[in-house]
Amino acid sequence: MKNLPFEELIKKAGKEIRLSTDERAHMLSVLREHIASNPIKNPAPRFTAYQVMIGTVLAYARRPAFAFAAAVLILAVFGGATAYAAEGSLPGDPLYAVKVDVMEPLQTALTFSTAGKIAWQQTLAERRLDEAMMLASKGRLGTTTEAMLASNFIEHANAAAHISFAASSPSITLAPLYFAAQLSAYQNVLAAQAKSDHGRNTTAILQSAVRTEISLLGSTEGSQIQSATDLQGAAQAALEGSARFLGSVTGTLSTSSSKNAQGAFDRAQALTTHGNALLRQNDTTGASQAFRSSLTATAQLNVLTHAAATLHIDAFNSSSTSSTSTQSTSTMESNGSSDVYSSETATSTSTTTTPAPTSDSTNSTTLTAPITPAPIPSISLPIKL
Repeated sequence: MKNLPFEELIKKAGKEIRLSTDERAHMLSVLREHIASNPIKNPAPRFTAYQVMIGTVLAYARRPAFAFAAAVLILAVFGGATAYAAEGSLPGDPLYAVKVDVMEPLQTALTFSTAGKIAWQQTLAERRLDEAMMLASKGRLGTTTEAMLASNFIEHANAAAHISFAASSPSITLAPLYFAAQLSAYQNVLAAQAKSDHGRNTTAILQSAVRTEISLLGSTEGSQIQSATDLQGAAQAALEGSARFLGSVTGTLSTSSSKNAQGAFDRAQALTTHGNALLRQNDTTGASQAFRSSLTATAQLNVLTHAAATLHIDAFNSSSTSSTSTQSTSTMESNGSSDVYSSETATSTSTTTTPAPTSDSTNSTTLTAPITPAPIPSISLPIKL
């Protein structure tokens, strides 16, 4: 008998050796009985092929070496048009899951710098507020959806705060100050929106969440110490960004909102100019206060202008922004700056009167053209425009 190679013997045995029909039925019966008498105590969750693929890709995306390839793969699967359309989706829309379960986690995985991570987490927190306000304006914000958005907002806001407070770079430690001012403005918009909704407070859950985050940022922000020059650079950078943003949306604002925005910008700019004057006099304490007030005013201005442009809600006359301007006015007056600032009422329809710069025409900026300030050390600051 011819000796066959081992591989061929295996193949031959596989063809010739078979269970009989009765043997096969008996084995199947035994297996079924064993499975029925030994159920799985904690069954593993079932994942679709889509979920498995996305989870695998995102896991690899967290590794810098694979990040670009992961981004290309996801864009190839969903298509650039789909990804772009998902960015503007709201809870309840078909593409919202793509936005929050795919695109946002991918961007998170692709963000590696500390400043970038803070800015991105703050952006995600603001997105949830923007989505809630947009849904409320359409009458689509239910309690369940609002609670979901509030929870997601808190998650991202806390993540940003955690990263910020663990950092030491001036541009990073300024982020909580700017973010707290933005949240204060969001609080005003949410309140104004609820007031206009026939007396129904449709955003009560979110307002509570925002108040909590503002309180958290306020209780820890004092431990972050910034130099006057750091604040000066941040305030100037914020003004430049705000000027560009305002110039891009001026055509979408009502006459009243446009006037309010211009007045708010003038006040923020006046504070920076005042801080520059104090810094030249070596009054670093007063200069720091002026720059911080300018930074806060600019952050609020951007949020309020965005709300006016997209939701047609004019919240410029709210108590929070008015109190900021009032404090700024008293600060400038107490420092004897009447020779630099006019005491006339600003052109804004806001109830607050804040001096505007009059001695130097180059410090005055309109919404149609970016400002051209004197060179100041640049400070990188996460600013959402």
